[in-house]
Amino acid sequence: MMITRLKEVEPHHEDDRNFMKEIEPSVKIRPMRLDDIEQAMRLKNLEDWNQTKQDWEILLKHSPETCLVAFSDQKVIGTVTAINHSNELAWIGMMLVAPKCRRKGIGSLLLKNNLNRLKNCNNIGLDATPLGREIYRNLGFIEEYTISRMTISSIPKQPITGRRTSITPIGVYDIQEIANLDKEVSGANRTNLFELIHKKYPEKGLKLKRDGQITGYCLRRNGAKYNHLGPVAAFTIQDAKTLLSAAMALLAGRSAVIDVPQTKPELLKWLTSLGFEEQRSLIRMYYKNNNILKQTEKECAICGPEFG
Repeated sequence: MMITRLKEVEPHHEDDRNFMKEIEPSVKIRPMRLDDIEQAMRLKNLEDWNQTKQDWEILLKHSPETCLVAFSDQKVIGTVTAINHSNELAWIGMMLVAPKCRRKGIGSLLLKNNLNRLKNCNNIGLDATPLGREIYRNLGFIEEYTISRMTISSIPKQPITGRRTSITPIGVYDIQEIANLDKEVSGANRTNLFELIHKKYPEKGLKLKRDGQITGYCLRRNGAKYNHLGPVAAFTIQDAKTLLSAAMALLAGRSAVIDVPQTKPELLKWLTSLGFEEQRSLIRMYYKNNNILKQTEKECAICGPEFG
């Protein structure tokens, strides 16, 4: 049985309709709009997540056709986003359903719609919470590795390690070189994402340069609860520490969050020595298969579960 008034759903592909099975007669799915952000933020706040209005804007600006909402009685009751990097890689995030609307299939409907819209994408990934892992497994996602979400309520005033003379702010002219380095980490061309983050936070990115070459970078952005550090990529762990020390020196006395693969025990131990604690783990998963590059030594922190 199809949802009533299907024309309001605005399907992107004809076969999107195959997923528009009735949950409740009043529930509809459509692409997210800028004027939905306020309601989406309310759902996010109920989960006490760190994302901001600016994060939603970046997602919508980059990939508007794969940011979806479920709505009923003109209220947004669910969201899912996917940031698509030219069909090389898509990253699913912001899977939210209002507490009173859970266990009704709304989250699965949103996710299946997005998977359908991404059917021409070579690789689809996400970072799952332990609670959501089984849901994604049942839909065909396969685990890759685990990430530790590390937080601190107040960065110490002297977390400096290593020399910082080679660290300078990221400029617009650096984005392409940074994106080239990032492709070794993500396997995809994420130039547009880095451009959008830099446009929102032009003063917050740092790069490390050696012999005229960028050998590491650290992006930083505001969060609802924590200043977000990441992504971080570097040739060595010491370079990553040097970059993070410089970034944290600008945040002394303030809160921060960073998502570090558990395959970086030296980096995790160093963060713990500064007062960071693991808030929770995230499980990196790919849909059906992973044809893209596996995790590399240069990956020191991800961009966050919403961006990958």
